[in-house]
Amino acid sequence: MISKGFLKDKNLKIVYLHPHGLGDLILSMPSLEYIMGRDSNFGLIVKDAIYDSGFFKSYPYKERIFSGCSCIWDRLQIVKSFKNIDKMVEDIKIIGIDVFYLKFNKNIDRRLQINKGLSKYIGMDIPFDDRVHGKIYVEDKDIRWAQSNISSGVFFHSYSESGFKSILPKKLKKMTGLKDTPLFIPTIGDNINLNFAAQKISKVNIVIDSVYMHSSAAMAKDIDLLFVSFKVKKFFQTLKPKNININKIIYGNLFDALNSFLFYRFKKLK
Repeated sequence: MISKGFLKDKNLKIVYLHPHGLGDLILSMPSLEYIMGRDSNFGLIVKDAIYDSGFFKSYPYKERIFSGCSCIWDRLQIVKSFKNIDKMVEDIKIIGIDVFYLKFNKNIDRRLQINKGLSKYIGMDIPFDDRVHGKIYVEDKDIRWAQSNISSGVFFHSYSESGFKSILPKKLKKMTGLKDTPLFIPTIGDNINLNFAAQKISKVNIVIDSVYMHSSAAMAKDIDLLFVSFKVKKFFQTLKPKNININKIIYGNLFDALNSFLFYRFKKLK
């Protein structure tokens, strides 16, 4: 939990809490950066895991980004709970800082919800460009690192908070004998921008939904194969990037995913 005294010392007048995941944060960044570039008293608090991922290493206003945001979901919960985040809002308001967070409707474009929600609360007309699907902060030095340290063959996203989705790529790797195939399987370390850089230069972009789907769109990088869990299928159209091509989408079917992966391995890598 972030210290209230620490926030007060930063002379912030308003704070936005982001209790959601990194994928939603990527979608939020165009609007948040617009605000932070115009209001020096606006701060952002994210979850510890996001703060520690290195996402903000190259962010121009990183001195006003803080960790310690409460979560609305963890692996021990059956349903989402806003109890902790609401308590955090009350505690921060006590020290005289205005604070808020947004709840999302699954049936409405997430980017538009974020833009309109922030615009309304801040009282600022934040521009919305439907062609922009989020923003990440990869620098030229990150691209150079990727070009020097990894193969540009296949970017194979294998990390997910869902245990099943994390296991699936490892099974596919074993079943398809990927030892001889140029491959980059990212893990979230202390600089996720290096993962994004590897994704950008890859020849084949295979993604398990969420963070790397949105990073693909933020970089205008087409997705060859996207694996989407069944629970997301019914509202996926409100999350799906509209600015890139997704050549094939698999909704939770292991055998279809395997067949598609084999196709891209043997056809596109030639």
